[in-house]
Amino acid sequence: MITLTKLKRSLGVWGTASIGIGAIIGTGIFVLLGVAAGLAGPSVIFSFIIAGFIALLTGLSSAELSSFITEEGGSYIYTTKAFGKFPGFVIGWIKSFDYIVGSSAVSIGFASYFTYFLHLPPIQSIIITVATIWPIILMILNLKGIREASGANNALVFLKVSALILFIVVGSYYLFMNPTLSNYQPFFPNGINGMLSGAAIIFFAFIGFNTVTMVAEEVKDPKKNVPKAVLISFAVCTLLYIGVSLVAVGLVNWQISRTSRTRLNCGH
Repeated sequence: MITLTKLKRSLGVWGTASIGIGAIIGTGIFVLLGVAAGLAGPSVIFSFIIAGFIALLTGLSSAELSSFITEEGGSYIYTTKAFGKFPGFVIGWIKSFDYIVGSSAVSIGFASYFTYFLHLPPIQSIIITVATIWPIILMILNLKGIREASGANNALVFLKVSALILFIVVGSYYLFMNPTLSNYQPFFPNGINGMLSGAAIIFFAFIGFNTVTMVAEEVKDPKKNVPKAVLISFAVCTLLYIGVSLVAVGLVNWQISRTSRTRLNCGH
């Protein structure tokens, strides 16, 4: 007979929101902004707003579902409750595959930066070793309990949010001291299609909010705190993203992003 261990409800609304913010803010904002700006030009600011609004619709659906389905599992448990075990089984494995592939890509990226900043030789074996050890460390941390994992996540979220706020503050100060609107003109160089293409790229930067619903069974008063955490994480990330896009467009001519993207596509 299998005995299921009941999970401890140790997360409050802000600890849960921190998990959502940590999942949403990742490589997307640091990498995709330049690519999207090359497509949309200065209207990439609207691209962020459109992508955020579309992602919010899914986020609101997750918030509503989590208000009365407070079990662990996110998309898996929602699908199972609505359509049965087999569709839930399929969705569960698709999400597992998604997490495995995404984690692998992020781990390799982390290993590449890790070897670069420590001046280690960029040998494939070293990168693979670091990319393998890092997820194991995080896995052990998660196995110790949600409290320990949440503490580590809060520290990482603080670093990422601080970096974005610092960029916004320093960039805004520079723009204020050197006022110019040249980089914001023309605002729609590639028309509405360019702006929508940029939004399609930027949407990736909002993925991750469903992670909040995955830990619903470890949240205090999940019927209230999980929906709140979803909305808080969305609000914080959207404001940061819009602030970053406003400053980045003002500081760097969007045509530089387009030129870089063209060279990349040509293999230069």
